[in-house]
Amino acid sequence: MTLRQRYPVLSAAALYSLVVAVTFWPFWTGHFLINPMSDMRNGYPFRLFESEYLRQAGTFPQWNPYIFGGMPFIGAIGGDVFYPTFLLRLVLPVDVGITLGFMLHIALAGLFTFLFLRALNLEWGAAFVGGAAYMFTGQVVSLVSPGHDGKLFVSALLPLTLLLLYKAVVRHDWRHYLYFGTVVGLCLISPHFQMTYYLLMAAGFFWAFLVWASDERPAAPWWRSALLFALALGVAFAIAAIQLVPFQEYLTHAARGAGPEDRWGYATSWAMPPEEILNVVWPAFSGVLEQYWGRNFFKLHSEYLGVVALVLASFAPFLRDKRRMSWFFVFLGAYAILFALGAHTPFYRIPYTILPGIKLTRAPSMIFFLTAFSTAVLAGFGTQALLSAPQTRNTPLRWWIGVAGVGTLLAFAGVFQGLMRAIADPQRLGAVVANYPAFEADVVRVLVLTLAAAALCAARLSNRLAGAQWSLLMGGLVLLDLWSVERRYIQFSPPARTSFAPDSVVRTLRADSGVYRILVLNEYAGLENYFMAQHVRSVLGYHGNELQRYDALLGGKNEWRNIGSTNLLKLLAVRYVVLGQAVQTPILSAVGPGPVPTADGQTAYLYRVTDAAPYAFLVGEALQVADSQTIGTLLDPRFDQRRMLLVSPDQHIGLVSLEQHEIPPPLNTSVAVSELRPGALRFDLGAPLTDPAYLFVSENYHPAWHAQVDGRAVRVVRAQYSLIAVPLPAGARSVQLSFSSPAFRQGQIITLLTLLLVLVPPGVDLARRRLRRPGDGERQGG
Repeated sequence: MTLRQRYPVLSAAALYSLVVAVTFWPFWTGHFLINPMSDMRNGYPFRLFESEYLRQAGTFPQWNPYIFGGMPFIGAIGGDVFYPTFLLRLVLPVDVGITLGFMLHIALAGLFTFLFLRALNLEWGAAFVGGAAYMFTGQVVSLVSPGHDGKLFVSALLPLTLLLLYKAVVRHDWRHYLYFGTVVGLCLISPHFQMTYYLLMAAGFFWAFLVWASDERPAAPWWRSALLFALALGVAFAIAAIQLVPFQEYLTHAARGAGPEDRWGYATSWAMPPEEILNVVWPAFSGVLEQYWGRNFFKLHSEYLGVVALVLASFAPFLRDKRRMSWFFVFLGAYAILFALGAHTPFYRIPYTILPGIKLTRAPSMIFFLTAFSTAVLAGFGTQALLSAPQTRNTPLRWWIGVAGVGTLLAFAGVFQGLMRAIADPQRLGAVVANYPAFEADVVRVLVLTLAAAALCAARLSNRLAGAQWSLLMGGLVLLDLWSVERRYIQFSPPARTSFAPDSVVRTLRADSGVYRILVLNEYAGLENYFMAQHVRSVLGYHGNELQRYDALLGGKNEWRNIGSTNLLKLLAVRYVVLGQAVQTPILSAVGPGPVPTADGQTAYLYRVTDAAPYAFLVGEALQVADSQTIGTLLDPRFDQRRMLLVSPDQHIGLVSLEQHEIPPPLNTSVAVSELRPGALRFDLGAPLTDPAYLFVSENYHPAWHAQVDGRAVRVVRAQYSLIAVPLPAGARSVQLSFSSPAFRQGQIITLLTLLLVLVPPGVDLARRRLRRPGDGERQGG
């Protein structure tokens, strides 16, 4: 008995893992799976921050002080905070854990597809081919290029989700509904909500098909299955509560909370241009990576489905006992294509109008992973048809050879170039010409692979190759086909200790042990969160969903119109400024003799703010001012923030008017920062206060901040529009600030209780199996 027959799942998993291990060989030599365009260059500092905090504090960080003046870490979503991949980063270096997480999920995408197809009663060879077709499809492997781990996690979990739903509906096993909900919950904490939304669309369609159209009709009535399906979704959201509850609370404070003004334009941005459907056969049509000439601004992913997989998928209709299932996946793949096209067809108006929340999403092209999975399933069905029915007609082979041959002739005749020129933006015509030789090479590659696939299929149809041998050869050809394209998206960099090593600017800053912020203008492109990895607080950064009030204080999201204000620099405790060119201004003094090399491979000038304000200081009085007038007053050169706090009337503190009141002079009592941890600050006053005053802290305000003055709880108020102030009584000596979110605690409790609920059924099953084993007394009695 072969290993494949005795251990079918283990043998498939081993082969998939071997392929991934070899393909990602630089990982084993210590390299980091990021490239200069990867979002993970800015995502790495978040994951480093979480792992360092977890190791030191034994709990998850709730506040991130290093970017955008400080912001909630969990509510604003700092990456895969709770997804199981965080465990890899606890036991391994963070860059190793990130890379291994990518690789692991690519292998899991193949294995889960294999298990799904095996559950549909396909032979090992057919299931293996289907798993290989999905594992290395463009919509899975190419996600390592932009560093989109959340998308990859959801893509990998899609086949497992449908597998559990299939078992739940067909077998009417309520436990599998529970497990289905658990996997959806994992998708939600991936935390890519939009991809999970698309996964739930597929699950909903699949459930309806299984209940009303499948050959395997469930024994239970549809309404009972619908109720269990709804309960499973409840379990999913309960499991993800640890992420969802803080996120929902944060939306009321976030820049994106109100949603985009042009919702249709936003929702249809980054859709798939119709001509790029040709990329599923000829991936070089619109250009790969830097050769892209298409209608979107840039493109870091691939839609390539694999011509060999498409050839096999065309045989799926010949598998008679899966004909209805085949038509379902044809529907799912076609639906995803129409959805991905966005505003390029009228179809998108339907989901845009009837589906809740779609107006708040963009890049509908992300749904194309459903087409990729459908193609892989159909390829598995086609393989099974060829394995089980050698008399199958070879009509699809002639059709595909014709497509590949005609495509090659048209490419070398220049017909495709004329099409590209007609479509491309006039400013990108040069890119069309530059890409065309690569496209011509690609059509030849497709023709060769089509002929190879046809030869293998013909060998099987004539029964010249045994099923096991043939399916392994075909699986290898599928992988070779996809690898020949997707390998370009797999790019490594030196390990993080090199890629994120302290540069000249950071080494200079480390000589200053104070508490301050740095303002970086137009430098460190693609590494906006670099200083976060160096534990340096920054005025700006990269996130996309920072606090709305902070954005307004800086003059508007991504515009930062107020960034040049001297008052703003003081308000945010800016002590250093990094510029790309030399300047002469009385508010800045040069640090060092000239430009220094930076981590992004450029050079920059480091300046110190000559009259920098401290991170925390005492203010004698507060004045109530409407928010609409606050920012203008704060930026007025005549305003002295050391003498007056501005608070909104709803804070119910301070003076209502300056009439009959004088603006107090600055207080000279010093404030020392004696504790400085993310979400935990302690300030000691140089002497007890003789009169009530306010402690101003240059950190963003959020209702989850709590304060104690000499051990007694006091309120934290929002001052200077977006920052923190603590009212102090006379005699005050020390102030403790801590960030603790009730929303996080509530979500944590819900998640933990739900996980305990999910663990009960398998625990009961395990106990029952052990009880059924014959004990010593039974053997003796026998």
